[in-house]
Amino acid sequence: MFTNSLPKTILRLLAVLALLIFGLWSFRSYQNAQEKLDSLDPQVRSAAAQKERQELLAAAGKLMVLPAGEPLIFDIENAEAMAQSQPFFANVQEGDKVLIYVQAGKSIIYSPARNIIVNVGTLSVSGASLPLDTENPLQVEIRGGGASQERLAALEEQLADLVEITAITAAANDDYQGPTIVALTTDEERLQQAQIFASSLGIRLADQLPAGEASSSAEVVLIVGN
Repeated sequence: MFTNSLPKTILRLLAVLALLIFGLWSFRSYQNAQEKLDSLDPQVRSAAAQKERQELLAAAGKLMVLPAGEPLIFDIENAEAMAQSQPFFANVQEGDKVLIYVQAGKSIIYSPARNIIVNVGTLSVSGASLPLDTENPLQVEIRGGGASQERLAALEEQLADLVEITAITAAANDDYQGPTIVALTTDEERLQQAQIFASSLGIRLADQLPAGEASSSAEVVLIVGN
């Protein structure tokens, strides 16, 4: 009886061993594939973001003639709060996009989910349009947080008449989504200028740099993401 059961026992052991070997091989193959994917991640992410950007502009361009130049694009993440803070954001929904054409002075809200232009215009501070002080321009450092060099150069050219660009550097991370504006100045009048600048771009002004970002001698840091 023991002799008859021996082959079955060996077969079971061999089957278990085969499963273990296959499991280890599968896991190692997954690890190798993941390592390759991770090594390509910045390029893949950048290419995907650029494709998504072009598709977004193409879709919005079918609904209206877009201004010339490359816009800043950011997501509507808190629709209710934004609608309460600015009439410009009335009727927005989560996931809507704001296209900001600095040189043309236009801000456009496009809704990919509804495929409509929600609003077109300019933004204001506290309901009144306030001018930037061009005689004593705001000092702004631009940091690339995922944006291409071409976009950064275009942005520098667009903002040159509004503010003083002190430097164009790389952000600590390259996976920022949309633009981020941070005021580093503590002077009340300059803070107001920073608020006007941020509001003219349709971006909420932050008072702290994101984690990992170094400080700057500029009054404002503008991080441009994907």
